[in-house]
Amino acid sequence: MSGFEGPLDIPLLGSLVAQAVESFAREHDLRFDLWHQNAPIWVVWKETKPDDYVREVQVAAFRTRDGEALFFIPHAYQFDGEKLKSTPATPTNIIQRPLQIFSPAQEEVESTRQKIQQLLEQAWSGAEAFRKSELTEQL
Repeated sequence: MSGFEGPLDIPLLGSLVAQAVESFAREHDLRFDLWHQNAPIWVVWKETKPDDYVREVQVAAFRTRDGEALFFIPHAYQFDGEKLKSTPATPTNIIQRPLQIFSPAQEEVESTRQKIQQLLEQAWSGAEAFRKSELTEQL
Protein backbone atom coordinates (compact mmCIF):
# COMPACT_ATOMS: atom_id res chain seq x y z
CA MET A 1 0.00 0.00 0.00
CA SER A 2 1.31 3.43 -0.85
CA GLY A 3 1.73 6.25 1.64
CA PHE A 4 -1.61 7.47 2.91
CA GLU A 5 -2.22 11.19 2.50
CA GLY A 6 -5.90 11.55 3.34
CA PRO A 7 -9.48 10.41 2.78
CA LEU A 8 -11.47 11.57 -0.22
CA ASP A 9 -15.10 12.47 -0.67
CA ILE A 10 -16.23 11.01 -4.01
CA PRO A 11 -19.69 12.47 -4.67
CA LEU A 12 -20.09 11.27 -8.27
CA LEU A 13 -18.84 7.76 -7.65
CA GLY A 14 -20.19 7.55 -4.10
CA SER A 15 -23.75 6.69 -5.06
CA LEU A 16 -22.52 3.80 -7.23
CA VAL A 17 -20.36 2.50 -4.38
CA ALA A 18 -23.37 2.72 -2.06
CA GLN A 19 -25.57 0.81 -4.52
CA ALA A 20 -22.93 -1.88 -5.03
CA VAL A 21 -22.35 -2.27 -1.28
CA GLU A 22 -26.08 -2.52 -0.57
CA SER A 23 -26.63 -5.05 -3.35
CA PHE A 24 -23.65 -7.17 -2.23
CA ALA A 25 -24.83 -7.11 1.39
CA ARG A 26 -28.37 -8.16 0.48
CA GLU A 27 -27.13 -10.99 -1.78
CA HIS A 28 -24.89 -12.35 1.00
CA ASP A 29 -27.24 -11.76 3.95
CA LEU A 30 -24.89 -9.16 5.46
CA ARG A 31 -25.51 -5.86 7.20
CA PHE A 32 -24.34 -2.60 5.63
CA ASP A 33 -24.00 1.04 6.59
CA LEU A 34 -22.37 4.31 5.63
CA TRP A 35 -20.11 6.10 8.06
CA HIS A 36 -18.76 9.57 7.51
CA GLN A 37 -15.42 10.42 9.08
CA ASN A 38 -14.06 13.32 7.01
CA ALA A 39 -15.13 11.28 3.98
CA PRO A 40 -17.58 8.42 3.37
CA ILE A 41 -16.71 4.88 4.46
CA TRP A 42 -19.06 2.11 3.36
CA VAL A 43 -19.12 -0.98 5.56
CA VAL A 44 -20.52 -4.50 5.17
CA TRP A 45 -20.35 -6.88 8.09
CA LYS A 46 -21.62 -10.05 9.69
CA GLU A 47 -21.73 -10.70 13.41
CA THR A 48 -21.67 -14.24 14.76
CA LYS A 49 -23.63 -14.65 17.97
CA PRO A 50 -23.21 -15.57 20.82
CA ASP A 51 -19.48 -14.82 20.79
CA ASP A 52 -19.71 -11.33 19.22
CA TYR A 53 -17.25 -12.21 16.46
CA VAL A 54 -17.50 -9.72 13.57
CA ARG A 55 -16.13 -9.87 10.06
CA GLU A 56 -16.32 -6.74 7.93
CA VAL A 57 -15.08 -4.97 4.84
CA GLN A 58 -14.69 -1.21 4.69
CA VAL A 59 -14.76 0.55 1.31
CA ALA A 60 -13.26 4.04 1.15
CA ALA A 61 -11.42 6.37 -1.21
CA PHE A 62 -8.04 7.78 -0.22
CA ARG A 63 -5.41 10.00 -1.70
CA THR A 64 -1.98 8.34 -1.60
CA ARG A 65 1.42 9.34 -2.93
CA ASP A 66 0.57 7.33 -6.06
CA GLY A 67 -2.78 9.04 -6.67
CA GLU A 68 -6.42 8.57 -5.74
CA ALA A 69 -7.69 5.06 -5.11
CA LEU A 70 -10.63 3.05 -3.85
CA PHE A 71 -9.69 0.69 -1.01
CA PHE A 72 -11.43 -2.51 0.10
CA ILE A 73 -10.22 -3.32 3.62
CA PRO A 74 -11.14 -6.68 5.23
CA HIS A 75 -11.12 -6.84 9.01
CA ALA A 76 -12.26 -9.04 11.90
CA TYR A 77 -12.74 -8.35 15.60
CA GLN A 78 -14.34 -9.67 18.75
CA PHE A 79 -15.41 -8.07 22.00
CA ASP A 80 -14.37 -10.16 24.97
CA GLY A 81 -15.96 -8.47 27.95
CA GLU A 82 -14.40 -5.01 28.01
CA LYS A 83 -11.49 -6.03 25.78
CA LEU A 84 -11.31 -5.76 22.02
CA LYS A 85 -9.48 -8.41 20.07
CA SER A 86 -8.75 -7.58 16.47
CA THR A 87 -6.90 -8.68 13.38
CA PRO A 88 -5.42 -5.54 11.89
CA ALA A 89 -5.70 -5.20 8.16
CA THR A 90 -2.35 -5.84 6.57
CA PRO A 91 -1.11 -4.60 3.19
CA THR A 92 -1.36 -8.13 1.78
CA ASN A 93 -5.13 -8.33 2.17
CA ILE A 94 -6.13 -4.76 1.31
CA ILE A 95 -7.38 -4.34 -2.25
CA GLN A 96 -6.51 -0.99 -3.81
CA ARG A 97 -7.56 0.21 -7.26
CA PRO A 98 -7.05 3.62 -8.93
CA LEU A 99 -10.21 5.73 -8.97
CA GLN A 100 -9.93 6.34 -12.71
CA ILE A 101 -10.93 2.73 -13.49
CA PHE A 102 -14.38 3.43 -11.99
CA SER A 103 -16.58 5.60 -14.17
CA PRO A 104 -19.71 7.36 -12.93
CA ALA A 105 -20.70 8.05 -16.57
CA GLN A 106 -24.29 6.96 -17.25
CA GLU A 107 -23.33 4.53 -20.04
CA GLU A 108 -20.84 2.74 -17.72
CA VAL A 109 -22.88 2.64 -14.51
CA GLU A 110 -23.64 -1.09 -14.60
CA SER A 111 -20.07 -2.15 -15.43
CA THR A 112 -18.73 0.12 -12.67
CA ARG A 113 -21.17 -1.39 -10.16
CA GLN A 114 -20.09 -4.87 -11.22
CA LYS A 115 -16.38 -4.00 -10.80
CA ILE A 116 -17.06 -2.72 -7.30
CA GLN A 117 -19.05 -5.83 -6.39
CA GLN A 118 -16.31 -8.14 -7.73
CA LEU A 119 -13.68 -6.34 -5.65
CA LEU A 120 -15.98 -6.44 -2.64
CA GLU A 121 -16.36 -10.19 -3.16
CA GLN A 122 -12.57 -10.59 -3.11
CA ALA A 123 -12.25 -8.48 0.03
CA TRP A 124 -15.08 -10.38 1.73
CA SER A 125 -13.22 -13.63 1.05
CA GLY A 126 -10.27 -12.06 2.87
CA ALA A 127 -12.48 -11.17 5.84
CA GLU A 128 -13.91 -14.69 5.94
CA ALA A 129 -10.39 -16.13 5.97
CA PHE A 130 -9.62 -14.52 9.34
CA ARG A 131 -9.70 -16.98 12.24
CA LYS A 132 -10.51 -16.16 15.85
CA SER A 133 -7.11 -17.56 16.83
CA GLU A 134 -5.48 -14.73 14.82
CA LEU A 135 -7.10 -12.00 16.90
CA THR A 136 -4.87 -10.06 19.26
CA GLU A 137 -5.90 -7.85 22.14
CA GLN A 138 -5.92 -4.15 21.30
CA LEU A 139 -4.85 -1.61 23.85
